[in-house]
Amino acid sequence: MTMLMPITIPKREKLLLLEQFRQEVEKELGEDPGPFVGEHLMDFILKQAGPYVYNMAIQDARMMLEEKYDSMVEELYSLEKRHPKL
Repeated sequence: MTMLMPITIPKREKLLLLEQFRQEVEKELGEDPGPFVGEHLMDFILKQAGPYVYNMAIQDARMMLEEKYDSMVEELYSLEKRHPKL
């Protein structure tokens, strides 16, 4: 089984997410966590929640593949030729 890689977000996107995260914390809690605390909290949340989000995405992908597989099997059955009656 392949070992999961840690979640890495490109620097530009991480800065945008961090700013949104800080704004949300300030709006909801009335305090700006600051860049260091904000980044630490965001990294902690990603580390803790990441596996759950990843597993949900895998379940969604698995269901989609199962539906596609079932559809392909039905299509193959529809292509079968009937035996002529003797």
